[in-house]
Amino acid sequence: MNNKDNTPEKSNTEKTASSSSSLKAEQTKTPFWKKHFLNLLLLLGIVIAVVWGVIGKNNLEKEYQAKIEQLNINHNKLMDSMVHEKAEMITSTLALAVRSELIDENKDQVNQYFLQMIKNKQISKIMLVNHKNGNIEMSTNKKDESMTFQNETLLLAKDVISEANESIIVTATPIMGLNSQMAVLIVETSK
Repeated sequence: MNNKDNTPEKSNTEKTASSSSSLKAEQTKTPFWKKHFLNLLLLLGIVIAVVWGVIGKNNLEKEYQAKIEQLNINHNKLMDSMVHEKAEMITSTLALAVRSELIDENKDQVNQYFLQMIKNKQISKIMLVNHKNGNIEMSTNKKDESMTFQNETLLLAKDVISEANESIIVTATPIMGLNSQMAVLIVETSK
């Protein structure tokens, strides 16, 4: 007996037996992943679901972005064609009014039509061009008068045609007299 604790002292055989049983218990202890298999499986499932969701979202975004770009392209083409049609309608309507005044040889009234139309914010310039020699007979910009119009395609227009660049649309239509062409009406409009 041990005097200090009043507890019986263990023999050497008992000490070795208890230490060997604790070693066996440590050796038979289950590993961490086996103990928490269900938790680890659920965690793996959550990670897979999140990754799958992110990949699916990115693919969906790319698909809809491509559709939006295609819609924008189609929309811009449609808007451009509508702007061209509007410019051609304005030019052909003005050409009818100018035609009737030119037949009556009333150039002052033609100038009044030009001044009235130039008040429209989209119209930047209107010119009446001699189709034979390309001289600008009347223009809303008086500096252009008596100059030569350079665009042969528009000068030789047999019907309403338009050409566009970055910021303006130039529309031309012939003004027909009773028997022959009298001039070409050129209208510049902004997009």
